[in-house]
Amino acid sequence: MKRGILLLALLFVPPLAARAADVCKAIALRDVPALENSASILKEGELDTAITQYRVNKKTGEALFCSHGGYCYPTHVQENGNKIEALKLTNCQVGKRDGFDDPDEIYYSVDVIRSKLSPAELKRDDVDNRLLELGLCSACASNAAQLYVFQPQSPCARLVKEVLEGNPDALKILSGGPHYCEIRSAPETTACIVADPTGTPLNVRTAPYGRALGAIPNGNRVMIIDRTKDNRGKDWAYIANRTSKPLGWVFREYIDCR
Repeated sequence: MKRGILLLALLFVPPLAARAADVCKAIALRDVPALENSASILKEGELDTAITQYRVNKKTGEALFCSHGGYCYPTHVQENGNKIEALKLTNCQVGKRDGFDDPDEIYYSVDVIRSKLSPAELKRDDVDNRLLELGLCSACASNAAQLYVFQPQSPCARLVKEVLEGNPDALKILSGGPHYCEIRSAPETTACIVADPTGTPLNVRTAPYGRALGAIPNGNRVMIIDRTKDNRGKDWAYIANRTSKPLGWVFREYIDCR
C-alpha cells in the first residue's frame, strides 16, 4: 500500500506550472553585463540558459535572473538615463516568493510555462525535478532524466523507472552515481578549427553554459579532450590548444573537425 502511494506521489505532474530544472531561458534584448563580472557580457539576441532564480534587491529594486552554475544578469539596464528592459524570459515565468530569508534580496522561483515546451522536454523536466526532490545532485538528476526520456531502453533509464516506482534500493544505487548514468562520449583525437557561424569569437566556458573564461577567434586550431551532452541533448567539447594546454568547454558544433 505504501509503495502504491509513493508511486502516485512521484508520478503526479502539476497541471499548470512546474519548477524549472535548468530548462528556463531568457533572451537578451540588448547587451547586458553580468553582476559578478562586467567583462562577461550577454550580447543582444543571445540566450541566457538554465535560469533557476529571480532576485530583487530590497534597497535598489534591481532585479536579476540567475542561472544554475552561471552568472546573474540584470533584467534592466540604464540607457540615456532611462531604465530599459534587457533580459526577457522566453519559456518560463516568475513564480512565488521563496521562503529563503536574505537580508539584501528577495528570492522568487522561476516556473515553466508548460505550453511552451515540447512533451519530451516537459517529461524530462518533470523527472529531473522528481530526482532533485529525492536528493540527487543537479548533474546526476539532469543526466538520469535525459537518459530516461531519450534512451528509455538504457540501463540508467530502467534504474530511474525503478526509482520513480518507489524502489529504495534503486534510489540508493542511482544516488551513488553509476557510470552508466553519465552522459559522455569518447574523446576525439582529430585536429579542429574554430568555426563560429556568427562570425564572433567563440566563448570558452568553465562548464556547459558556465561562466565565460575567454574567447577564441575563428580559424584557430584546437583539439578535443573530452565531450558531453547538456540537458537538451546538445554536444559540448572540452578543448585544448595546439600545445595541449586545456582551455575549457565550447559548443561542439562551432568547431570544424576534419
